[in-house]
Amino acid sequence: MNLTEDEVPSHLPLTLAPDYQYLLMNPNLCGTDQVDVLFIVHVRPSSLEKRAVLRATTCNESFFAPFKVRTLFLLGSVPNATLQALLEAEHRLYGDTLQGRFHDHYHNLSQKGVMGFNWITHYCPHVRYVFKMDDDAFVDTFKLLNK
Repeated sequence: MNLTEDEVPSHLPLTLAPDYQYLLMNPNLCGTDQVDVLFIVHVRPSSLEKRAVLRATTCNESFFAPFKVRTLFLLGSVPNATLQALLEAEHRLYGDTLQGRFHDHYHNLSQKGVMGFNWITHYCPHVRYVFKMDDDAFVDTFKLLNK
């Protein structure tokens, strides 16, 4: 169901397909070793700058040694071909985005979350902790890991 911000119905059907079709996906993000923490971040596709800031700060994997930390940004599909091309370039550069074949919309956040956990069960089953966060909330990840 493709909706614009102005066409939000009072409810949307939620389809929890067991086998997601991904538009962008990196099956090797976690590798074969144990991952201590995987941050899964709900983010709008158009928020390229927010993802850049998170990569440089809160989710910067190099800051957490000796812990092995990974980040996965969860996205839905976009109707804009220019934005999709930017997402594909970003994915080639960082490999940390997971894009599902459903319209990215606030009312599809459950779909986005289930997609992320479905991906984890198939491609990152050896992760110790999964930390779900939103791109508009600050989390002191350093304090989290040092407790």
